Amino acid sequence: MYYEDDKSMELHTSLLDDSGTVEKVGPWAGADASHDSGLSTFGAAGFIVSIILGLGVLGIPWAFAQVGWGLGLFLLLLSACGSIYSGFLIDRLASHVTDNSPLPPRKYAELGEHAFGVWGKRVVRATQYSFLAGCIVAVQLTAAHSLHSVVTVLHGHICPVTANTIIALAMLPIMQLQKLEEITPVAVMGVVMILLPLILYLSQLPRGVSHTDNNVPKSSDLADIAAATTTLCFAYQGQTIFPEIRSEMSAPETFPRAVVSATTLMTATYLVVGIVGYVRLGPSAAYLNYWDNETNPTAPRTVAANIMLIIHVMTGYTINGNVMNQAIAEAAFGRTRSRHAWFGVTLLTLASSWSLANAIPTLSLLIAFIGATCGVMLTFLIPIACGFKLLVNSWSSQEIVGHSIVAMLAIVVLGVGTYTTTHNLINGMANHTKGSFSC
Repeated sequence: MYYEDDKSMELHTSLLDDSGTVEKVGPWAGADASHDSGLSTFGAAGFIVSIILGLGVLGIPWAFAQVGWGLGLFLLLLSACGSIYSGFLIDRLASHVTDNSPLPPRKYAELGEHAFGVWGKRVVRATQYSFLAGCIVAVQLTAAHSLHSVVTVLHGHICPVTANTIIALAMLPIMQLQKLEEITPVAVMGVVMILLPLILYLSQLPRGVSHTDNNVPKSSDLADIAAATTTLCFAYQGQTIFPEIRSEMSAPETFPRAVVSATTLMTATYLVVGIVGYVRLGPSAAYLNYWDNETNPTAPRTVAANIMLIIHVMTGYTINGNVMNQAIAEAAFGRTRSRHAWFGVTLLTLASSWSLANAIPTLSLLIAFIGATCGVMLTFLIPIACGFKLLVNSWSSQEIVGHSIVAMLAIVVLGVGTYTTTHNLINGMANHTKGSFSC
């Protein structure tokens, strides 16, 4: 997911995904990403994949285990179609704004501003930063769990609170970097460090295991189905970067093809991960970074996979934290602030993330909650609302009915998903077996 402040967060500067990874255009897109030539359709598709394909992929087998084969595959493909629908709608909105203003929109919040004025911009930005805050806690939680896994495999012992503290302390000096340009080499490494752990995780899943009951969901409880649905939705969320990618393309009219290409590749990846993980683990499937010690507690690949995952999420932690810190620092101190003020802001961000990560028992509960709330709004409800304000006069009656149906479904998912995932999150925190902030 991409987040920007009003002054400098341009596509050629930084791109962030739903797990927090940033990608720089220059280091790995070459001349294709320059302002003179612009991004090609292929280059734009590559950016979309690198932005969206993040921590969400780890939960695909778990989601399948909650709802079974039939509903799991249906929800995954429905989420893919929803991603394409959202991309196409954002493309039409960006095209409309371009035709009616001096400059094309470069930021997602500008769509809200053109549709509803300054309050539209504020609502969109508030939703974006809420999503960002959830992602920061998610990467803190994931890094701490991976560190715990590494220590356990090496026959050591470390409690979750200690692991969270080590991650937070390691991030404190890194977060003192105030310019994203200073961490470009680390950012480029982020994408590799999510793909390699996936390969290692899948390669060490139990072989030859037969699960005859894989067609039966683990639970028919509405809360579990809602959590699985929002987890699958989360895997495709990242649309707020779309206006900026489109504005950097040499042929913006080809952006819909980039969306289709990227979504097809992501869906293929999710199908492989979900099918292989669920076939081999069955109803016991969990988030891929949560079952490793129990499956093969001495495997060197477990150590390697978790170390790479730590690097991946700490890269995202750095970038997401930087964007959040910039917003807090500007609100508190303006654009001119001392290093002491910046240190205080980073300490506040890390302390808040550390506290929430210790209070939340599992990554699955957090990702389901993020996907059900801010994710649904950013992917569906905000673009549709902007569409009814800016595009409705150009829509046919069939299009109006279609968008209305999608909006109603999104509202249902938002309502039911928010209620059930909030209920699960509260219960999970209350029933945390070891208790928050304890070993």
